[in-house]
Amino acid sequence: MRRWRTGLYQKKALERGLTLIQPEEAGQALVMQAIYTLKRGDKTAAQALLLPQIDSLIARGAQAIIMGCTEIPLIVAGHERAIACPMIDSTASLVRAAIRWYESWPDTRASLTGEQRLTA
Repeated sequence: MRRWRTGLYQKKALERGLTLIQPEEAGQALVMQAIYTLKRGDKTAAQALLLPQIDSLIARGAQAIIMGCTEIPLIVAGHERAIACPMIDSTASLVRAAIRWYESWPDTRASLTGEQRLTA
């Protein structure tokens, strides 16, 4: 439950004029329980715990859901169409940002030998 208190997304959201809605304390506990349930191998039970929390956020006005833990997209998989707002996969977003960052640098790979390119 402490993950929400790290402020990882809050600062950038505020800079962009966005308001973040997070689950209530009991909802946060259920989200964490869903994550641990998935880690134990029970995806169906994890979905039963998590999906109502997503619905609750939407009912409270959420226009998008940040899936800020790597397990959440795994739990949601197969139910995306039933969720009434966009789902943002933080891991996929980080990968896209890393690729954009890498591609913004001058092409240093051209000077590498074939063997070096394979490991780069």
